[in-house]
Amino acid sequence: MLRERYREARDRKDEDWQTLLRFLKGLEPGAVGFMATNWDTVVEDMLTEAHGIRGFDYGCDAICASLRTAHKEIKETDTSGIKVPVIKMHGSVNWLYCDNCRSLFWMQADQTDKVAGQLLSSEDWKRIDPASSHKNDRWHCGRCGANSLGTRFATFSYRKALDFPMFQKSWFSAERLLRDAKNWIFIGYSLPAADFEFKYLLKRVQLSRRDSPNFAVVSGGVTSDRAYQHYQRFFGREIRSSENFFRGGLDTDAMAYIADLLDS
Repeated sequence: MLRERYREARDRKDEDWQTLLRFLKGLEPGAVGFMATNWDTVVEDMLTEAHGIRGFDYGCDAICASLRTAHKEIKETDTSGIKVPVIKMHGSVNWLYCDNCRSLFWMQADQTDKVAGQLLSSEDWKRIDPASSHKNDRWHCGRCGANSLGTRFATFSYRKALDFPMFQKSWFSAERLLRDAKNWIFIGYSLPAADFEFKYLLKRVQLSRRDSPNFAVVSGGVTSDRAYQHYQRFFGREIRSSENFFRGGLDTDAMAYIADLLDS
């Protein structure tokens, strides 16, 4: 479903698409890092579109791999050039995890359809749709050969399953990224109450730093006033409505402010 929505947006190339593409083209890939609480691959797709980048560092020892081999065994591949940090706090649709040897593989975003095919076994399909037959091609782990590839998602609820090795590594990497970053730029994130673990991480790192980061918050839509209240209560005077909080999305003012932050 996520992939289909991306394809539809790519085919339309409407104003929102062009705005996001223009924003990412203005970034220096070697000087930025991303953190995402969603599972989609929009950041990776758009970095490929804007800069031709196909190498990403997920911060959890994920191995670049491919599902394009003739035999059904995942194949490790190598990516050259810049690897942009993209920390996925709750998992990603382009990851496959081996329950046997605990290896984590990541595929290019355009292979997520094949990744999705590993999430339901034949027995699962029989329970879901017993009247129909569903082809289920299972891939084997490229490290240990086991037929035990699946995935892990932390769902959008108050009780997220974060006690898996790759999540723990991702969160440690996120902490390092936040501690070292000069600027914290939030785009389309409203600090929801269900993300209390992530909010605790943000506040703890903020308070542990000698120098506070520069902030920018890009919001939009009918909930922007509520989002401003959340950020004001959470970060205090660091968030200023007339200066670094933008209610109109990635408009000209927001992109100019962010560009100034990154150039300073």
